[in-house]
Amino acid sequence: MVGAEFHELPNDADGETITRYARAYILQLMGGSIFADKSTRYVHLMFLPFLANLHHTGRYSWGGACLAWLYRQLCKTSKQGVREIAGPLILLQIWAWERFPIVAPQLLHVNPNQLHSRAYGSKWRDQFCVTISATHVVSQYRYMFDLLQPSQIVWEPYKTVIDSLPHFCTNGHDIWRTISSLICFYIGEWHHPDRVLRQFGIQQAVPRDCNTKPLLHNINLRTADWSDKVAHLVMRWHNCRRFTAIGPPIEQFDMDVTQEYIHCAKTLASSISPNWELL
Repeated sequence: MVGAEFHELPNDADGETITRYARAYILQLMGGSIFADKSTRYVHLMFLPFLANLHHTGRYSWGGACLAWLYRQLCKTSKQGVREIAGPLILLQIWAWERFPIVAPQLLHVNPNQLHSRAYGSKWRDQFCVTISATHVVSQYRYMFDLLQPSQIVWEPYKTVIDSLPHFCTNGHDIWRTISSLICFYIGEWHHPDRVLRQFGIQQAVPRDCNTKPLLHNINLRTADWSDKVAHLVMRWHNCRRFTAIGPPIEQFDMDVTQEYIHCAKTLASSISPNWELL
């Protein structure tokens, strides 16, 4: 196990030893969290070459690769009969708790001053109360989301703190709204911020139809010439700044969505019972 072998850095560690421990830590982070499989104990060898030169490691879009990995795991888990899920589930849980307070525990004794000296998401490690939120009943979660009101969604949970975050947290913000493909080796998943523009403070209009064909899910490491099959997605990513979702700021309007969007949503919406039945 990487954690056991590189548990604590020696006090007299030289530069080479520090580099080895840094690689081990990153590798453990990859296999245990960011690119976790269902075992959470192993990491694929395909990631190792990216740690050969740590000066170059930070040049890659690890955030995009992480999202691609998560999207693919969510797709797999949506299939009937699948009972387990892999991927960066801690990040997914924090994402949900920040935006949907109805399913989040209530934080106790929050100290805003401490948030500036640690990772923002680590506040969920502090004391919290779960007496007012469902903790394990799936049907109750479904029912709560079915009754969800627009006012119960926090579209921009980091709006008040984003300006005070370190630069590396906002580096690349110009492509946060790119309508592009996210790449992680053989995995190619589409990123559609145009369908959730309120997350970026932009009024939501009716989005364009997106490609939902599952052809990309047939590609894996055993696929012959898989790199050629995702080459067009890599090219799209290289040109990601040309495909940015745009729109007017919400502050210019009385509503955060257009009338056309409301009409479209009402046309497509269906109510669901706690037993997951259409009403």
